[in-house]
Amino acid sequence: PEICIRGVVTLAVPDRVDFAVQDATGGIWVTAADIADASLRSALKCGDEVEVRGLLDRGGFAPLLLARDLRVLGDVPLPQPLQGDVMRLFIGGDNCRRVELTGVVQGYRADQGRQVASLVVEVAGRRMVVQMPKLLRGMGRRELVDSTVRMVGVVGAIRNTRGEFLHPQLWIARPDDITVVERPSADPFDAPLVPLDEVGRFRIEPQTGHRMQTEGVVTCALPGRRFYLQEGLTGIRVQAVSSGTLSVGDRVGVAGFIEMSRQTAGITEATVRKIGTGIVPEPRQITPDEVATLNTEARRRGVIADPSNFDGCLVTFPARLIEVNEVKPGTGRLVLSCGLSTLSASFDGEALAALGRLQTGSELEVTGVMEVQLLGDEG
Repeated sequence: PEICIRGVVTLAVPDRVDFAVQDATGGIWVTAADIADASLRSALKCGDEVEVRGLLDRGGFAPLLLARDLRVLGDVPLPQPLQGDVMRLFIGGDNCRRVELTGVVQGYRADQGRQVASLVVEVAGRRMVVQMPKLLRGMGRRELVDSTVRMVGVVGAIRNTRGEFLHPQLWIARPDDITVVERPSADPFDAPLVPLDEVGRFRIEPQTGHRMQTEGVVTCALPGRRFYLQEGLTGIRVQAVSSGTLSVGDRVGVAGFIEMSRQTAGITEATVRKIGTGIVPEPRQITPDEVATLNTEARRRGVIADPSNFDGCLVTFPARLIEVNEVKPGTGRLVLSCGLSTLSASFDGEALAALGRLQTGSELEVTGVMEVQLLGDEG
């Protein structure tokens, strides 16, 4: 149905065709793609009182107004932000309303060609994406990452193609709407040192959302900024801001943030420094079936897998080659069979030519860092 709404613009981003409007009853996203006068759309700013006519659509998650006509009536004060309710936020509530939140910045991205920067912010122990105007004075990576910030913004949603809510995001409209409450240390390695085998473990005083540091021996360094550290039978995946050139056997310290998206602790947004040369652990002779059984039994008993769950660890096992695929130039993937398990193995360009000559059905001895797909445990 065609409807007419009147409210105040609470978000208008220059490189987007949609904007947010709020009144005393709530907020709604408006897309102005069908408005002929593009200059009217691009001139919108926060605080404009507008009257919008258009068609109501279900949208990707919350209702969306497909604007046919837009009139700017004048300037009005922005509505006072709601104090963010974390429970509502993370189940999709208060969509398109202005809210105030406090959190720890754990990541910063400012892609060329875009007028917004993306932050990853931990709010009450959960991570969310925050979009803010780029190139604000004193608001770059150095000033923001690991700082505690107070933010006022419009709540949006990351959703799937069924219109189901996945995660919240926050859109910050103006420079004054983000304030650094507590600045980070100039040296990332001032962060608390945590042994590799205690990252993500229980503590009487839980790890905060701020940086921590740990160290270990590099067992695998992939193209880009991802690599693996190991100490004993504990391995961990690290995503670095900039890792330079790392070699297997380097002993490095990393300062970054704990990240649990794989249901196993990793470290993200890490700063890396080489502190020496270590001894690369001998690969453990263990099959994927044995790893699966070990983790299943530990889950059933509610205990830590002993001697390890082997995620992030060097292992070796026999396997039969099912398929070789080049995923993208310089990167390939083997599909392997071992016992009851079928798994994939990634490799880089140096091995691509040699492995590409292997024939299906070849019997192999595979050595590498194992990633275990876990579903999550309780207790």
